[in-house]
Amino acid sequence: MQFDRISVQELKEMLAGSSPPAVVDVRAPQHYAAGHIPGAKHAPTGHGADAAAGVPRDQLVLTYCDKKQRAKASQEYRCERVAGKAAAQGYRVAVLDGGFPAWRRAGLPVERAPV
Repeated sequence: MQFDRISVQELKEMLAGSSPPAVVDVRAPQHYAAGHIPGAKHAPTGHGADAAAGVPRDQLVLTYCDKKQRAKASQEYRCERVAGKAAAQGYRVAVLDGGFPAWRRAGLPVERAPV
C-alpha cells in the first residue's frame, strides 16, 4: 500500500497550523519514553484501531517509527503497516518520511515520558 510521505519540515508546519494531524508513535515503549515528537500519541501494539482511536475520520493520522528495520514478513516498516490498518478502517493516513531519526537530525523539539 502506498502512503503520502510527509517530510519533517511539512510536519513541523502542519503542527503549527489550524488543522494539525494526529501524530502516532508506533515504536517500543522505551524508545517513546526516551524521546518522541511533542504531542505524539503512543500506540506500540501496531494495531490500526489503537493508533487512530478517538481521531475524527477527517483528521490526518500520521504514523512514525525508527525506520531501521523492515518487518520480515511484509517488508514494510511498522509505521507503514499501522498506517495501512488505519487506512483500511477509513482514516486518512500518512507516514513521516525518514521516521523519528529524520525529526532528530532536523533538530526539532523532542518530549520525553516516564517509562
